[in-house]
Amino acid sequence: EMKVEQFFSCHGISEERKVSLATLSFQGHAMYWWTSLEKRKENKELRSALRMRHIPPYYEHELTDKLQRLKQGSSSVEEYRKSMELLMMRVGIREEERTTISRFQSGLNLEIRDKFELLPYRDLYELVQLCSRVEHQLKRKSFRKDSTLSYSKNFKKEGPSSKPFPNEKEKEKERPSLKASSKDTKTSDIKCFKCLGRGHIASKCPTKKTMILRGQDHYSSLDEAISSSSILESKEETYPCEGDLLMLRRLLGNQSSDLDKSQRENFFYTRCKVCSLIVDSGSSCNCCSTKLVKKLALTTLPHPKPYNLQWINEEGGILVNQQVNIPISIGKYKDEVLCDIVPLDASHILLGRPWKFDKKTIHEGLTNKISFHHLGKKIVLCPLSPSQVKASVSSKEVVHKSHLPLKNDIKKTLLCEQPLYLLYFKETLAATSHELEFLPHEVQKLLKEFDDLFPQEIPSGLPPLRGIVHQIDLIPGASLPNMPAYRTNPQETKEIESQVDDLLKKGWVQKSLSPCVVLVLLVPKKDGKWRMCTDCRAINNITIKYRHPIPRLDDILDKLHRAIIFSKIDLKSGYHQIPIK
Repeated sequence: EMKVEQFFSCHGISEERKVSLATLSFQGHAMYWWTSLEKRKENKELRSALRMRHIPPYYEHELTDKLQRLKQGSSSVEEYRKSMELLMMRVGIREEERTTISRFQSGLNLEIRDKFELLPYRDLYELVQLCSRVEHQLKRKSFRKDSTLSYSKNFKKEGPSSKPFPNEKEKEKERPSLKASSKDTKTSDIKCFKCLGRGHIASKCPTKKTMILRGQDHYSSLDEAISSSSILESKEETYPCEGDLLMLRRLLGNQSSDLDKSQRENFFYTRCKVCSLIVDSGSSCNCCSTKLVKKLALTTLPHPKPYNLQWINEEGGILVNQQVNIPISIGKYKDEVLCDIVPLDASHILLGRPWKFDKKTIHEGLTNKISFHHLGKKIVLCPLSPSQVKASVSSKEVVHKSHLPLKNDIKKTLLCEQPLYLLYFKETLAATSHELEFLPHEVQKLLKEFDDLFPQEIPSGLPPLRGIVHQIDLIPGASLPNMPAYRTNPQETKEIESQVDDLLKKGWVQKSLSPCVVLVLLVPKKDGKWRMCTDCRAINNITIKYRHPIPRLDDILDKLHRAIIFSKIDLKSGYHQIPIK
């Protein structure tokens, strides 16, 4: 409540918005509770409703009782002060400072209270500081006292013993007492050198284990207290089957290294006689691929409880409404598993939690082996090596050389109901030369009819007058930019003069008496020639802007629907074909 009030005062929230902002963070039961009540517009009514709902009536009485019985005890002075202030704020007690000081004094320990009563203080802050200093002083004294006591206990005065040496008879009499004293020793002092526990010796160790050291600093522990039946129990390690699967695989002739045998980042991946198999404890069902069912022509069964298989994205899930009994054969392990039929690409069969639960499997993390009992025998399934898994995955990859979409890709995209741009390319004319004699007759006729639109060079003179006249409007009263004469490179000056003379001869520009002067620049082209440019930024600053902005390319593309005529965007010297008034 205090945090919410602090947020409201910091941001200056009005009374009308306090209720809506305070209830914005309600979730779960709090949201249902608030919607069930009548809407309250004032912050005070919201606070009273929250207190009536979540604070019991005896809450303040318990806090007041706890404040009255508050003592320092084993806590420090600062912790005791914080506890007292927190309880006072929760109860809402506002009292004079001298009353708070007496309340604080009554809960302090006696050794601290006796010390600071002789010292002067003005307010509660100075009293807390004095008590903290007294507390530190008492801790130092107690530490010194404990260190001297421990030193005096360990110190023994040594001197000549006056007791004569005992004879053999006296030694025999004392031997039983030594045995008795040895029995009286604490069992907690005895340490086992086998399990490093206390209370027993190594020969009587209850956890009898044998440590078997192996190469590469790995070890495994086996219980020694195994019954004779478990020792003689038959154990069979089942390795992946070899042979042709439902797909082609590469033959690897290189020798495997130790790194290829590491199972640190591998799923349990193995092979049956005709298919691949993955065991994943994160799957809540046993699954098989639809391709496997179609390939082997297995008989399907209706699912007793159909469900939707939802992926991470927001697309619709896959309805799983069929099951099939899959016969599995890996070495001597033969079984039949009921699996749901789903589209799988990673493997043909995926065994999840139901199969592991039914078989009571044990998964070894280091070797990635899975062991369980089947028909009275212990079966150990061994996984594929990382190199074998990599080879099987790479054999499934299909590289599409064509960048054009397939028919199924277009169907999947249309089912997503998302905006789609489909570009259809049709090759109509493939000409290696631009001469008319090599072009089709229809194209030659079209080019001859509109010969003035495709000239080799732009004709001299201005284009004919049109119905629209272009003009650059300037801001009224703005001062025109007038730059003084500036130095240029002699070669650049000659190039500028030649290009200006060429434009004057063609009639595209004319001499002007305007006082406006802008900078002229030469920019090199890729072919080594020069392009003359003018720095019109000063003119653009005093130009009246368009009332409506130029449409973006995305907006223009959206208007191309049902268009059949398109024009070229970058015309040849198109800026010379628009006369300016």
